[in-house]
Amino acid sequence: MIEVMLNLYDRTAGDMSAAGERTAGRTVYAALRKCGQKEFYSAQQYGAKPDFVAEVWPDEYRGEGYATINKDTREYGIYRVFDRESTGKLELYLTRKLGGINNGNS
Repeated sequence: MIEVMLNLYDRTAGDMSAAGERTAGRTVYAALRKCGQKEFYSAQQYGAKPDFVAEVWPDEYRGEGYATINKDTREYGIYRVFDRESTGKLELYLTRKLGGINNGNS
């Protein structure tokens, strides 16, 4: 796991042909890891391709639907949030946003 700065934000509602405008977001610290094989196959059943899991404290996540990592401009959709009670943290499951793919949070 590596420590990163996770930029969390939402988008305004766009029409069917374009994503909405990016809203003002927040930056939080997160522990980042690759998705495991079990999660990878589970997500594929729903048409998602998981890339990373980011662990954040519950009071730092406010239901945002998108994230970027550090200064990278690649956009990831947050398609699943899991409350890991054993650590007291939330796991945010991230998938790369590609044109025309809806991650379920839009």
